[in-house]
Amino acid sequence: MEKIISKTDDSVKKISYRVAALIIQNNKILIAKNQNNPLYYVIGGGIEVFETSEEEITREIFEEIGIDIKIDKLVFVHERLYQSYYNIKSHEIVFFYLMKWSNNYNIIEGLKTDNSKESLHWISLNELKNLNLVPKFIKNISLNKFDQIQHIIEKE
Repeated sequence: MEKIISKTDDSVKKISYRVAALIIQNNKILIAKNQNNPLYYVIGGGIEVFETSEEEITREIFEEIGIDIKIDKLVFVHERLYQSYYNIKSHEIVFFYLMKWSNNYNIIEGLKTDNSKESLHWISLNELKNLNLVPKFIKNISLNKFDQIQHIIEKE
């Protein structure tokens, strides 16, 4: 969910509440890429009013790739404060969920999501540092061990 919280002649401010899925298999993470954008990102979406973050992430994955995948656990709460390309000051809050992987799932490299311009890619955890990936913290944090929920704040 995104909401414009302030609009004046010289600035627009926005807050968004989102979820993201960490889908990891064989030391690789599932990353999305839109052909019209240079950035890579994990699957996720905005939370609707009266929808929990858990409901949203499972719904979003099902809508985008057609798999009814279950949540393992919440691993990150991420606050990202940034100014967009359109000069909008934004504060984004994202819950990152580690998802339970099953060998019954078959997500092939290059699979298109429900957005025909977006495709999915299995990227080695060791190669993340070389990608133009958002949010940036994913590139520099261990995605192999999740002992407790981490709160991460990034100001860009």
